[in-house]
Amino acid sequence: MPSWSSPVKTFTSVASLTTRSAFRRPSATSISSGKTCQSSVLAGLYDKCPPNWPSQEPIITLRPPSPCWAVLCMGKLSSVLSKAEGAIKEAYELRSEVQKNSRRITKLAKRAIFAIHKGDLSEARQLLDRAREELGELRAFLLSRPEVASLSMLGPAYQEYAEAELLLSLVSGSEPPSPSELGVPPDQYLLGLADVIGELRRRALEALKEGRLEEAERCLGQMEAIYMELISLDEAQAILSELRRKCDVGRRLIEATRGDIALEARRLALEKAMRGLEELLRARHQA
Repeated sequence: MPSWSSPVKTFTSVASLTTRSAFRRPSATSISSGKTCQSSVLAGLYDKCPPNWPSQEPIITLRPPSPCWAVLCMGKLSSVLSKAEGAIKEAYELRSEVQKNSRRITKLAKRAIFAIHKGDLSEARQLLDRAREELGELRAFLLSRPEVASLSMLGPAYQEYAEAELLLSLVSGSEPPSPSELGVPPDQYLLGLADVIGELRRRALEALKEGRLEEAERCLGQMEAIYMELISLDEAQAILSELRRKCDVGRRLIEATRGDIALEARRLALEKAMRGLEELLRARHQA
């Protein structure tokens, strides 16, 4: 690019010249001698001019250079980009912290479920109280900083907490809490309730292992009741694909549990009949 202090060497656009009326046709001598311009581009430009143009030499006006936006604004741009990078980093760190706290709440709910299966309901209650307190604090933080993350990040924690609370109410014989009482969104409440079916199957199998057939049948009845209530929610089934999937899993678990209970019932009946026959044969032998 030519320096503004040096003679003009090339012209690539008529925009660098004055208006059409200010042009004057140069003589061939002035063009060839280089008095006006040392480039053949200008000569070629005048060759294309109409023949009735004046034959005088042109008046050439150079426009002052426009300021470079990048140079003038680079300082401000660097500051803006630095702040943007800092905001992105801060949001990433906060999201990581939210995920960490969410996993801790999920772990507390899982420990509560394990305590319920062990029969330690008081420990389960304490763990769930801690989970509920931390979940409320985390929810309040996300509501105050919507630019960091949404409440959807708490989905797994909500589901696990609702599942543990509902299982505890079923085992203890109390009324099941509502979503508003737990502070859980309705969709996560339904998904957590669907997971309770799997935990009830676990309790039914433990009861069968210990020979408590009636307890296993009671758990099966609760599983069927929950399943029937969930599949009656047509609109929720249509909106929540995850709920449909969990209901399908719940149906298979119910069928498997029903088969296990039926086999155990036949086994117990056969065992009882064999004991009766053994006692009868022993009595006849003694007689």
